[in-house]
Amino acid sequence: MNDSRTDALATTGTDADAAPDLAGLTLAELREHRRALVAESARASYWRRLLRARLDLLVASRSMPDPLTRPCAALPEPPDRDQLRMLVEAPECEVVDLLRALDAASRALGSYRAEVVAATDAATSELVERYAAAPVDCLPPAAAG
Repeated sequence: MNDSRTDALATTGTDADAAPDLAGLTLAELREHRRALVAESARASYWRRLLRARLDLLVASRSMPDPLTRPCAALPEPPDRDQLRMLVEAPECEVVDLLRALDAASRALGSYRAEVVAATDAATSELVERYAAAPVDCLPPAAAG
């Protein structure tokens, strides 16, 4: 599965939008920048959890659980194991490629999220420094005046 999906997710190149000069931002811009970073971190974390869940399901499908049994007559017959297996198994060649692609995408998302968290930490530190220097800036505009 060496296709554009795998390649696009595995690389996180840089683009022309460099990190802003935090010291040059107004307090409102800095707050908004930090809010955007926190939201992006949450989105990246959610995507990574989706990929990890898919990876876990794929691995689990390769090691089938014990067949269902009918421990008492009051229970209906369990679903047919072969039918269940058909629903969760994929051909071996597809599984290996999919495992590799999911792992690469998960690693790329993890790296991306780490960068977002580092940028969030920098924005938070800048806010803390500004608040320490001018505590009145912590207050909403109406309360500060």
